[in-house]
Amino acid sequence: MDNAQELRLGTRGSQLALWQAKTVAARIAAAGGPPCRIVVIKTDGDRLQERPLSEIGGKGLFVKEIEDALLGGEIDLAVHSSKDMSAVLPDGLTIAGVLPRENPLDAVVLPGGKQRSGIGDRGSAMSVERLVAALGSAPSIGTGSVRRIAQLTRLFPGARFTGIRGNLDTRLRKLDEGAHDALVLAAAGLTRLGFAARI
Repeated sequence: MDNAQELRLGTRGSQLALWQAKTVAARIAAAGGPPCRIVVIKTDGDRLQERPLSEIGGKGLFVKEIEDALLGGEIDLAVHSSKDMSAVLPDGLTIAGVLPRENPLDAVVLPGGKQRSGIGDRGSAMSVERLVAALGSAPSIGTGSVRRIAQLTRLFPGARFTGIRGNLDTRLRKLDEGAHDALVLAAAGLTRLGFAARI
């Protein structure tokens, strides 16, 4: 097969986006389709790491440049996390396929030392009551999600919520270094990147 038949697959450069793009490329190849060349596109969401998403335009910041590249013919297809997409696609674009759904739940991740000390057993679920007791009445919880903050405020009315951005390794390292008492992350991303035991 010559390079003229190669598909240019656009994606962000995050660990999870690349995992998803490589998975899509492998599925296309397994179905007898052309090889894919992954094209990493930096989005405003990637560039603007210092401010919370809610202040700079929301999750749509992770898709606009990729959609523009697709509409402009710079790439042939794009891979996004569904959570980053708007409810209405730009004219000319369609959702062509969806990977099998991973765990849709949010996950609480504790610092490595707390997990090892028995507050949370690695890989096992902790009751909400035990979590609240373990974290106390005013924990520092890392999450940039307005939805998650609204839900967690009911459990932890005295909590301090701190936005946390960056790749998963960076977020977990900051947690383990003491920047937060807990993180709330998507279980799907943790599982797909091999960190399910941290849930």
